[in-house]
Amino acid sequence: MMPQNSVSCTGSKYVIIEVFSDYHSMQVHIPIDKHFLKFSGN
Repeated sequence: MMPQNSVSCTGSKYVIIEVFSDYHSMQVHIPIDKHFLKFSGN
């Protein structure tokens, strides 16, 4: 449920996570989320 909320904010990120495996998507989603959030905020 957590990733879904983030995806809603940034659609581009979803593509990156989709490319990675479900297992990686979870780990990758955490670091990318912070980077994406910074970009969106700025």
